[in-house]
Amino acid sequence: MEETLINGIRHDTLQAIEKGEKLLREVESKAGKETETLRDATDHLVEHLKKELERWERKYKKAKVEA
Repeated sequence: MEETLINGIRHDTLQAIEKGEKLLREVESKAGKETETLRDATDHLVEHLKKELERWERKYKKAKVEA
């Protein structure tokens, strides 16, 4: 059960990162204050998700080795 949950979280996080990066590519050439705000927020979210995913994977791999 735990393995399935962790794989699900990883999969969902990877999808969110992929969709965020796609959004960033799509608004890259657009101009405007709203677009800049959206770009900054999305970039921040994508970077945060990447860091959290790395943290989760390190923690999970460490726990798996110790078990």
